[in-house]
Amino acid sequence: FPVTIIIKRGIYLYSVIVMSEESERAKQHIEFLLEERHKKLWVKEYKFATDRNWRFDYAVPAPHRAIEIQGGLFCGGAHARPAAIQKYYEKMNAAVSLGWRVWQYTPEQALKIKELWRY
Repeated sequence: FPVTIIIKRGIYLYSVIVMSEESERAKQHIEFLLEERHKKLWVKEYKFATDRNWRFDYAVPAPHRAIEIQGGLFCGGAHARPAAIQKYYEKMNAAVSLGWRVWQYTPEQALKIKELWRY
């Protein structure tokens, strides 16, 4: 989701995370669908690997199901840069090897989801 902006003030650099409007709407839409039927099952920002700081946007820990929203693809965000893409592939490959099933969406795709599946 987030886009990171670096701001310089004097000799200090600050990193500010900004959500794009579309990414924020997609996140709100998914959360609405989750609350509608599956509120107690899904965990937001779930840390799935104990040895890394990897998180899923939304996850059900018990049957290993997750949703990832890929923001910033068309505006130069983190998911559009080669180094970040390599790290993301590492994360997804680790998730698969740990038995996770992950659904991935762009914000545009997430906004079109009418109902979440049963797993």
